[in-house]
Amino acid sequence: MAKLILQMKAEIAALRNGTAAEYPDGVSPKKKQLAEYLRKNPGVSNKSYIARETGMDRTTVQKYFDEVRAELAEPANT
Repeated sequence: MAKLILQMKAEIAALRNGTAAEYPDGVSPKKKQLAEYLRKNPGVSNKSYIARETGMDRTTVQKYFDEVRAELAEPANT
């Protein structure tokens, strides 16, 4: 179980630094759905609007929004 969690964290870290494009299988389907919507609509930030457009509950959008935005953000050039 701990190995699976570490693997998922590594896959999400790869997503954050730009070396991966997809979420691992163990990630919530709603989070994946929100990520897909935000990839297609990067300028949309109104959570109520996103909830209506995706059919998700607004609280679900709120729960994942900041995390997904951070994971999809361009990696910092250092």
